[in-house]
Amino acid sequence: MAVRIVTDSSSDLTDDEVASHDIEVVPLSIRFGDQEFEDRTQLTVEAFYEKLAASPVLPETAAPAPGKFEAAFRRQQAASNLPGAGAPGDGRTGTRQVRGRLPAPAGGRGRRRRLHQPVR
Repeated sequence: MAVRIVTDSSSDLTDDEVASHDIEVVPLSIRFGDQEFEDRTQLTVEAFYEKLAASPVLPETAAPAPGKFEAAFRRQQAASNLPGAGAPGDGRTGTRQVRGRLPAPAGGRGRRRRLHQPVR
């Protein structure tokens, strides 16, 4: 039984870390003014910093669409043969909110697990 990891691109994992640990990265949207890019697919890390230095406006980010996370969680859950999935955070992140909307594992096996407790 393998543990699988899904994260968004704000994790800033390197390509080597993603590949060596078989992590699925769901990209954020990054907007510079009226230009919008999908992080790590349409905008490399190097290109991001070049745009940041040249842009008169600071970038804005948006969480990935819930459907992208749902598809990623389902792919990884199926690949791992694990009964459930967990997401870090205290409910305020887009990642955690999307995971909370997914149905419970099939057959009632397992449970959703909190990976860490929020700092209060």
